[in-house]
Amino acid sequence: MSSSSIPPPPSAAPPSTGNLLHDSLEAAKNVEKLPCARNSLLTGLAAGTGVAFIRGVSTTPIVAGHWFTFTFVAVAAIAQFVCDKWRPSASK
Repeated sequence: MSSSSIPPPPSAAPPSTGNLLHDSLEAAKNVEKLPCARNSLLTGLAAGTGVAFIRGVSTTPIVAGHWFTFTFVAVAAIAQFVCDKWRPSASK
């Protein structure tokens, strides 16, 4: 079976309406339907909290908040990428 005859897996995201604000809000409401999203967000949250706590001991809360934000986004994005990369696809 050639790869061109395999249909793509169905999207878990809601259909696009063309309105960026509306589409973004609908996607945020349905984040639990995305594979690996929960684990990736919880991993980012835990890592960001740990780094912010450590930085908060020696610096101001604003700087610790910046470290939390950067760490949360970076770790959640990497965790999502790794989970998507290693998750078995539906076509196998």
